[in-house]
Amino acid sequence: MLDSLLWPSWIPPSSRQTVSRPQPIDLRAFLVETLTMLDRLIPETVRFEIDAAPGQSTPPHGNRESILVVEDDPTVRELTGELLDALGYQPICTGNGIEALDAIDTAEHRIHLVLSDVAMPDIGGIELAVELEQREPSIPVVLMSGYVPDPMGGGFSSNNLAAWLQKPFSVDALASTLAEVLSMNS
Repeated sequence: MLDSLLWPSWIPPSSRQTVSRPQPIDLRAFLVETLTMLDRLIPETVRFEIDAAPGQSTPPHGNRESILVVEDDPTVRELTGELLDALGYQPICTGNGIEALDAIDTAEHRIHLVLSDVAMPDIGGIELAVELEQREPSIPVVLMSGYVPDPMGGGFSSNNLAAWLQKPFSVDALASTLAEVLSMNS
């Protein structure tokens, strides 16, 4: 019955193929594959250049401060690292809270700020902020998430939790948040 509805009447039944149901696709894998392909096609010179739009001021730039990025999504982690580099920071990128703690313990230079996703396997951003409050209370933590409501308004407190960014965030929001937090802790 479905075949007869999907094929025009002028195509003889002997020439019709069986119509199968659409198969679900893994959208995340498709997007990663597409972005990887585009990354290979776009020359290395075409990267982030942060300029102000007409009528707007340039976002604040860093002074090569070390920013530890903690993000479990490899694409978001890489793009955030490139964006931070373009904003004048030195990004150190890790994939989860355990890797972040290892990076802090083995860092050769001072880490000025931790920019962490909230929802991650093993140790999430909130647990990381609590652990850092015990181990390295001088390092401010900026949490970011597209799923979790702002913990700063929900009863969660940590002395080193400095700010919250809702994903997706703009370049201006990221730049101004980092500049503000770093200026308070310098």
